[in-house]
Amino acid sequence: MSKRAGFFQSCLDCVSHYETPKTLVIPNIGVGFVFRFGQLLVVLYVVGYVCVVQKAYQEKDSVISSVTTKVKGFAFTNTSDMDPRFWDVADYVIPSQGDNSFFVLTNMVVTPGQTQSRCPELPNPSTTCVDDCDCMEGHSDPRGNGIQTGLCENYTTTAKTCEVLSWCPLEIDTKLPEHALLASAENFTVLIKNSITYPKFNVHRRNILPHINSSYLKRCEFNRATDPDCPIFRLKSIVSEAGEEFQDMAVKGGVLGIIIDWSCDLDWWAGKCYPKYSFRRLDSKHPVNNVAPGYNFRFAKYYKSQDGEETRTLIKAYGIRFDVIVFGTAGKFGIVPTIVNLGAALSILRVVPVVTDWFMLSCTQDAVLLNVPVIRQLFHWDCGLACSRMVLKYLHPVSDEEFQRACWELQLTESVWTIDLAYLMCHLGIKHCFLTQTLGVDKGFRNQSFYKKHFDTEEDRVNELFLKAESKVQEIQAHLEHGHVAIVLVNAVVLTCELCSSPVKYCCFLPVGQKCFCRKPEYQGHFVVLCGFNRTTGCVFYNNPAYSDRVCCTSVGNFEEARRSYGTDEDILLVFKES
Repeated sequence: MSKRAGFFQSCLDCVSHYETPKTLVIPNIGVGFVFRFGQLLVVLYVVGYVCVVQKAYQEKDSVISSVTTKVKGFAFTNTSDMDPRFWDVADYVIPSQGDNSFFVLTNMVVTPGQTQSRCPELPNPSTTCVDDCDCMEGHSDPRGNGIQTGLCENYTTTAKTCEVLSWCPLEIDTKLPEHALLASAENFTVLIKNSITYPKFNVHRRNILPHINSSYLKRCEFNRATDPDCPIFRLKSIVSEAGEEFQDMAVKGGVLGIIIDWSCDLDWWAGKCYPKYSFRRLDSKHPVNNVAPGYNFRFAKYYKSQDGEETRTLIKAYGIRFDVIVFGTAGKFGIVPTIVNLGAALSILRVVPVVTDWFMLSCTQDAVLLNVPVIRQLFHWDCGLACSRMVLKYLHPVSDEEFQRACWELQLTESVWTIDLAYLMCHLGIKHCFLTQTLGVDKGFRNQSFYKKHFDTEEDRVNELFLKAESKVQEIQAHLEHGHVAIVLVNAVVLTCELCSSPVKYCCFLPVGQKCFCRKPEYQGHFVVLCGFNRTTGCVFYNNPAYSDRVCCTSVGNFEEARRSYGTDEDILLVFKES
């Protein structure tokens, strides 16, 4: 019944108790500066980058957009290749409706009066011939202009080529005008109408802003300095803002991007959601590898004569294609991303003390922390042997087999005293010094629960060992500064750790499935390995065999209280690195 009551009491304690690590104030300018500087960096990162730049406290949505364009302007041409001609928007915008893009014709190669007939192929290595045997009837070359008839005909008085069935006369596209035929296209204008929506926030916008009316739209023209809200653009200005010269680009054509950025901050204190225009050339213009430059395509206009014969005018069109690219992201304050990023910021802040602790232990001259491995005890009674193994692992002279054999030869039982550990070190040839306040066994220990079980059987053995031991006093800190370690007997009930949230019950190293209902004793003998100190903070570092993953830290006052508790005899086993 008492075990059941103890179980329920343990459950109640688990639910109703709150555990928190202790705080240690360190009066050191260097350590304090590192700590506050680290906090400042985290705050600047969170406030400056996460909140101001990235606006990570906002919910995000991507833009959905539609674009229509309307080009206006006219031109007049008068060349030897064609009759004088007036050009309007129906002539030079091809096609009249594009998918987020429009094409403006600036140059061309015209082949008029073509009919489906037979004519000699243009001369090249695969079409030149001497007689009909060099031509294959029905053969078609994808890079050629038609289907071979099998005849070899005169192309000129000096050259013969295979005859083809095609639209004749064939196009000669090498005669491209050096100057753009529609050079005046630089003065054409385009009206861009762009409507966007952010469905998540139910926000709708147009690039024709609310303050723009019909009369303003008839007279405005986009200028980044004086009229940045006007949706009407002059083609020459677009090309110039992209870093190009319109007349040079108009000869062989190219592709330009009109980029509209709808990045919107929809918070009530900002309310910014306006288009931002930028311009960029999109096709390759490499100064060295400039193969197949520009942009061109072919189209034809078909006619029928009075006698029913079909003719066409083939036009190889060169010009500038304008692609309207719309992108953007809208953000608005959201409680979920705010909480997530606040939690991330607090997590980053928890790294600062870790970095500061590392700096304090590694970079300050007042601190010593030896790299002694941590080995966990297996039972409630073998903490002294676990500490001995830590020390031996640190010194690297003894294997586990030698350690087990030494324990067997010294007949160590479940009651291990400090003098046993001293003789263990002596047996293994490790230089050591045993310090204590009592030679032999203190008769007063007989009534303490921790010693009561083994006291009678161990009294004679331990007294005999003490007759052979000597004790002397020396400073523990000086010992640690030289890279040496010490095994110290403490009262585990008194000893605390500034870094651990809750103490370990050293009596509870029990098999899996068994539960402990122990009452808190007045004295619990426990061995620890002293491995460092910090004069600035007034603390000592020790390896606790109750753990396997940490170095513990406590104040000098608490350590002295635990070390000097009645029952410990102030036992210290100083172990030296050199043999």
